[in-house]
Amino acid sequence: MSLGALTSLAAVRDQRPPTKQDLGKSTAPEMVGQPASLTDILLSQVPTELVAPYTLVSAAIVGAVGQPSKAMPKPDQLATLRWLAFGILIVATAALVWEGKRRKAQGGPFPLLEVTGAVIAATGWAFALPGSPLIPYVHGALLTITPLIAAFAAIACSAFIASALQGPRGRIRVARTLEPPVREAAPVLAAAGNANMSQVISERAKGENMTIGKLHVQSDGRLNGPASLSYNVPFPCVNGSYGSGAMMGVVMHTMVGNLPGTISVFNKPSYQASAHFGIAQDGHIHQFGPIGKGWIAWAQEAGNQAWYSIEHADNANPNNPLTDAQMTASAQVVECLSAFAGFPLQISDDVNAKGYGVHNMGGAAWGGHTCPDLPPHHVRSAQRAEILRRAAAIRSPVTGQSGKYVADGTKSLADVAASSGRLLENIVWLTAVQHPGGFGPLEAKYFNAGDLHAVMPVGMVYWLPGY
Repeated sequence: MSLGALTSLAAVRDQRPPTKQDLGKSTAPEMVGQPASLTDILLSQVPTELVAPYTLVSAAIVGAVGQPSKAMPKPDQLATLRWLAFGILIVATAALVWEGKRRKAQGGPFPLLEVTGAVIAATGWAFALPGSPLIPYVHGALLTITPLIAAFAAIACSAFIASALQGPRGRIRVARTLEPPVREAAPVLAAAGNANMSQVISERAKGENMTIGKLHVQSDGRLNGPASLSYNVPFPCVNGSYGSGAMMGVVMHTMVGNLPGTISVFNKPSYQASAHFGIAQDGHIHQFGPIGKGWIAWAQEAGNQAWYSIEHADNANPNNPLTDAQMTASAQVVECLSAFAGFPLQISDDVNAKGYGVHNMGGAAWGGHTCPDLPPHHVRSAQRAEILRRAAAIRSPVTGQSGKYVADGTKSLADVAASSGRLLENIVWLTAVQHPGGFGPLEAKYFNAGDLHAVMPVGMVYWLPGY
């Protein structure tokens, strides 16, 4: 493996768990999204670009050590040179992992685990060589045992770190943050009383009434907000150009596949195609390029310059309808793009009319595709009406509508109960039931404070039961 694989792993872990493709593994198209194995990540920690020249330098130092003689039974082992070479190896390893990750992810948190893993691997390699800086200090049997112990310890530590690297960054920290607040929140929930459980459980099936928070465009062109979001590495992807201006609207596409495979081909220069967004069946949104920076996705030929594009996973069958989660995520993206670019939330079947269009409306000039579905039913095209209804609800939510809400930082939970005509204890209970894995940091902090008349923080999720 190499520093290239490790820095790619470090970059993608800011958003998601690493895959075999991220580490440069050659996989079949249907296996592109396969998670990276422990062995894959363990090997990626060895900085081969640095240990190879270090090995040559170490061998040269060993060759320069004089042979024992009567005049000099213990020749100088050149310990200073050994430690100097070792120090350069370690500093260079840490610096290159950090810089490589920073470039590929355009910033982000310091890759502590990746740097630690690479440093340990480099240390184990160096200490196992005949030119190890430890050699001048050991004698007899220890000359053989010390390199073996160093190698074993490095492999054991690297394996432990590789296990942690299989998940996205922050997973361990978040778990430690959530567990205590979930336990501490129990008295608040108990005080809320027992709501009608049949009513509470029935709310789980009311996704069509869900009120989801708005997304917004950050200064760097990335969408952000209350959704499952990831960003391409590199950002933007290689297939695209610059030069767009005023936008007519957004175009619905279908992948004829699933999101991992689409991410893979859109990152191959030879594929010559891309989109602004891809949405998986579970509602996860992947952004391929920036909004508001003039970036053009290569999605619908003559329509590229004036239309945004959203690919939707279909499990290789365009007649599969969009899932509920896909429609909600698509509504979030469409609403955000509409607000940002100023086009109306309306269906467009004409390349000269602003709104929410489909790929096939462009005819031959847009590639002559049937996308996003197949005639005669046009299942996915027909779902635009529901997506736009949800987009409109996101922009102007109906007060008191049952379902999921995201706090905007202006009301307390008690205010919400009063304005919606619900019992406060029922809102608290349903919110707890809808977080089976435990409250998030915002919810836990709010409930732990014990004041339901305090203003809820921006981004806090709560649920309204039905009447």
